[in-house]
Amino acid sequence: MKNIFFLALASSLIVSMISCEKDSPAIVPAVQQYPVIINLVAGRWIKNKQGIYVDTFQNVIPVPTTGHQVKIYQVSNHVETLINQPTSFMDGTLWATHKNGDVEIDFVPDGRIFPFSYLVIKIEIL
Repeated sequence: MKNIFFLALASSLIVSMISCEKDSPAIVPAVQQYPVIINLVAGRWIKNKQGIYVDTFQNVIPVPTTGHQVKIYQVSNHVETLINQPTSFMDGTLWATHKNGDVEIDFVPDGRIFPFSYLVIKIEIL
């Protein structure tokens, strides 16, 4: 009985060592296909010293954008509003910027009231 146990143990060790010696296949990065669509929800608003409410998404644009156009939209009721430039929105001004993979959503209310808790954001890289 002991001989069978040791034979099985030795066999499993040999199989394990042989399988460890095999080269694992190289991971080949996939070619990025465009357009790239990224959907986000802006809901962590921080008011800075200038009175601008800011929500920053770090490293959300994973692809190099050189030679590609990046469009950032606010989406409400299936309607997309481009916010790459300042846009009137809910009694205030809304805009978005991007740099080094980060996306920043900014809002300045005309009054003292912040009129929403979150925004649906769509990023399109063409």
